[in-house]
Amino acid sequence: MNRKEFRPLLATFSARDSLVCSYWRERIRREIKNSDYLITKYYITCEALKIIRDFFLENEEYTHLIMITEDAVVYPDVVKLLIKDSLMYDFPIVSGYMNFDCKHPYMNITTKNLMGLIPFSAYQYGLMSKDEIFNWSRDFPFLRVFYQGWTCQVIKRWVVEKIPFRGVRECKPKEDIEIFGYPKPRPCFHDLAWCQDLYKNNIPNIVDLRALCYHFGNTVMSIKARGKVRYVKLSKNGGEWEIIREDEPYTKIFNLPSRRADAWIGKPMDREEFIKKFWGVKT
Repeated sequence: MNRKEFRPLLATFSARDSLVCSYWRERIRREIKNSDYLITKYYITCEALKIIRDFFLENEEYTHLIMITEDAVVYPDVVKLLIKDSLMYDFPIVSGYMNFDCKHPYMNITTKNLMGLIPFSAYQYGLMSKDEIFNWSRDFPFLRVFYQGWTCQVIKRWVVEKIPFRGVRECKPKEDIEIFGYPKPRPCFHDLAWCQDLYKNNIPNIVDLRALCYHFGNTVMSIKARGKVRYVKLSKNGGEWEIIREDEPYTKIFNLPSRRADAWIGKPMDREEFIKKFWGVKT
């Protein structure tokens, strides 16, 4: 495939509102030619991924899906490099990578076999250290990994058709009620499940070690999605954004009672009673 035939859909599932990360996504939108960009806002991950995959598969013009994370700085040159890799070497999937967070000396990639892993901690992954990457002296720049944590990946269409987005297990993060107003169990660890399915289907999971991005770390509690209308927006060929779908908020109640609020407005009811009353959920 040559560059003229290459027709990607760029996609980001987003629940945060970082101006820094948004700036670089806007740069990508304008600089990657012959591409459309789809962004979902304020959906939980499993729903956002289904929207992205369904849209991609329904539009057969797209040859590749380029997934770009929302909580990291991904530079346009990184995306251009990965596109070049994909076209030059015909990789089914090729990705960038980033620091795991700002506190630990790890990157979000590993060559450790994680088949069968039920994750509860990042320490289970055997992530590569930043020193290991800095002093890398083996084959360069491509590394076949087992796991890469969805920094930026260029994926061929047949791979998306073959492998759905799924979770490793169901979980019920307590933050879901606070930040989304979403009280139900949901699939989690989609990036790990994706990498396990690539391995199971003998699809090489390639990382370009030159494509290093900056991750802000755990910013879950920066999400302010409660009470916000969920929507999907599309930019065609670098043009203006168009809202193509809207959904009601998971809840129209913006805030849960908190100890900080209790100090000056009084305590209307305890937390468990509040959750049970408005969502019918036993805690």
